[in-house]
Amino acid sequence: MLLFKNILPFLQLGHFKRNTAGISQGFPENMLLVFTNFQRKYRFYMTTYIVFLRAINVSGHRIIKMEDLLKMFTAMPGIKNVRTYIQSGNVLIDTTDSEDKLLKKLNKHLAAALGYEVEIFIRSKAEIETIIKNNPYKKEPISKALKLYVSFLEQHPSKEEVVLIESFSNDLERFKVKGRELYALCRKDTTEKLKYSNMFIEKKLGMLATGRDWNTINKILDL
Repeated sequence: MLLFKNILPFLQLGHFKRNTAGISQGFPENMLLVFTNFQRKYRFYMTTYIVFLRAINVSGHRIIKMEDLLKMFTAMPGIKNVRTYIQSGNVLIDTTDSEDKLLKKLNKHLAAALGYEVEIFIRSKAEIETIIKNNPYKKEPISKALKLYVSFLEQHPSKEEVVLIESFSNDLERFKVKGRELYALCRKDTTEKLKYSNMFIEKKLGMLATGRDWNTINKILDL
């Protein structure tokens, strides 16, 4: 396994280039396929993930200082380059773990460190980039009067659930589901009570969620 670890970085960087005989400087193409499959199985490459914690530092409940959260993540094996952003519980990390493995690790370590369970949502940096790219409200002038939020859902909602939540759209707030995310465009220059909230989303979809505003989601990618 050590041999594979030493050689794979060179393969990723393109150090072994194909020649006219179909050989990569002494490595047959079937060997390159073996290396690629081995890499996929054992995940030697780092992935940047953004971890969103649900309902912390809200109205004085479940208070977690970001410096303490930073220490908790840094102490976990296999997690590198830990960064946090504002107090709502946003943590960027690099790891070779898969999303499922990472979720299990975080659930275990954070519950032990905090003394209670925290709901965790994980998206890769590439997924966040796609979420920004797929924004259905790109043409809308986002401002203090017109805010855009994204709710991260714990799973893909069913077609029926999507139809249900989107049916609550009106002149003051509009909802659109794409994948595991719900986009909510809300007017803030009104005295009327808006439906959008984390509790509303969770109740209607029957699943856990956590929301972030558009500015936070974009700023996270700059860290």
